[in-house]
Amino acid sequence: DQLEEAHVAMLAAKKKKKQHNENNNNDNTTRVKLVATVKEALRLKDAMHVMEEQHAAELAHLTSQTQHHQTKVRELQTQLEQQDLLHASERSKLYLVIQQLKKQQQEETNNNNKRAMQEEEQQQQ
Repeated sequence: DQLEEAHVAMLAAKKKKKQHNENNNNDNTTRVKLVATVKEALRLKDAMHVMEEQHAAELAHLTSQTQHHQTKVRELQTQLEQQDLLHASERSKLYLVIQQLKKQQQEETNNNNKRAMQEEEQQQQ
């Protein structure tokens, strides 16, 4: 009877030891997986930090380019406005010259007509 109890106790101890070993193996597997997960998370965090720095540098570059382009656009707009003013002034001068030429032409036509009438009167006399 004692032998049987000892045998049952030994089997129970073996079973308990086996369960303990399985638990240790499960704990070790979980620990390994957890370490791998933490390492991957740290790697991803570093990669994200590098990408954030790259994006910040790109954004700074694009902002600088945009400011340069806006300055260039303002300069070109100012040039266009100055050219428009110059052209308007030139058109105004041309208009005045044309008006003066028309006036002179009208005066010459009037003078020519007067002379022709005077010559006609002289011929009739």
